This record gives sequence, structure tokens and C-alpha cells, in this order.
Amino acid sequence: MTNLTTTTRNMKALFSFLVIALFANTASAQATMPVNKATGKVTYRFSIPVNENVSDEQAYEIAAEWFSRNTSEFTRSNMCVRPENMSGVNSKMLAEVSHEFNNTFPVQSLDPSSHRIAVRVVTKYFGDQGSNIHALYLQYYMIVTVADHKITCELSDIRYNHFNERSYQFKRIQNWSNSTSLDPVNTIEYIIENQQAAAEFTKFYSFFNKDVKTMVEHLNSAVKGAGVVAQN
Repeated sequence: MTNLTTTTRNMKALFSFLVIALFANTASAQATMPVNKATGKVTYRFSIPVNENVSDEQAYEIAAEWFSRNTSEFTRSNMCVRPENMSGVNSKMLAEVSHEFNNTFPVQSLDPSSHRIAVRVVTKYFGDQGSNIHALYLQYYMIVTVADHKITCELSDIRYNHFNERSYQFKRIQNWSNSTSLDPVNTIEYIIENQQAAAEFTKFYSFFNKDVKTMVEHLNSAVKGAGVVAQN
């Protein structure tokens, strides 16, 4: 572990590269989500080259430590007001939903033998008053692997639950213009394929893309002074 302090000093460069790699293909399309053509799934994927004098074990240890110490980063929301502080909320139903989406321990697994980390992320998105989207709770996983002097991260398998923001009962996502509606529980791909209210969902997609970027940028800021990225 003698190289760990030196390794930590250059981490800012690593995650600056991470931000660039992740959003190079999505920056020009902030109002859409990145769909992998091969799988048909919304997928955010990026990789970071690790300097040859930094072992995969050291890079893995640094990443694992950050994820373990910054658990609050992985429960996210577009609202500064907590749901329990909103007026007219059914506290009993909200408590049940909050229990289901509790993310106090987002790191689901740390596997040093395979240099793999699995992290659960919960995002709560609230639509504007009178909008089609009420309380949209999303969860997905960030899988991080370190191998062959490269850190690879992938975010996918995004599922959602949609609730009335006051009763916290399941609610179909209505489209008032033609009386259609979407399932209250499904995948993000289902929304993309079937959504009708283009302007409102465009706003949601933009938020989600920017929020993923914010999460990565916070990770970058949290490990300032580090560095294991290979220089071009």
C-alpha cells in the first residue's frame, strides 16, 4: 500500500476523464436518454485508463473507499423539500414507499477478488403541478469493475414506480391530450417507447442526464488530489 498516497494525488484527473468519456456521446442530446442499440436498454457506460505504475488492486481500493464513504450520493431527487414535509401527504403510505426505497446502504457488493463493485442508486423525480408525472421513483445499479489497467463503469437496468404525490398510491401516468396512460411500474425503456407528452418527458430526460453527470462530478470533487489515470 506504499503507493496509495501517490495514487490518491492524481484522482482528479481520472474522474475528469470519466466525465468526458461518459458524456461525450450524450452532450449533444441532453433531451434523450442513451439507448444501447444492441441491447435496447438505456445504458450509461464509460471507462478510464489506469496508469501502468498503479495496480488494479490500488485503483479498486480507492474506488471502493469512495463509494463506501459517500453513500448519500446515491439517493437523489429533483426536489429540495422532502416528501414528508409536503402538504396533504398520506404519511402511512409514504412510510411504506420510503421503506421500499430506503437506500441507506447503497453499496450492494464489494468483491476484491474480481475487482467489482455494485451500487444501488435511487432517484426521486417530482413533476410540476398539474403535470403528467407526479412522484416518479427510479432505481438502477452502477457496476464498477477494474481490470487490465482500466476502470469500467456501467449504469443500466433502470426501473420506475409512479405514485400520486399526495396519496402515495400507485398511479398510471396519464396523457390528458388523448386519454392514454402508462403502467405505474415498469422499465425506463417502456416509458421511452410509449410516452406521449413529449415536452414533459423531455424535461425529465434532461434532468436525469444532468443528474447522472452531477453524481459523477461530485465523485470527481470528492477525490481531488488523487490520480491514477494514464496520460495520453
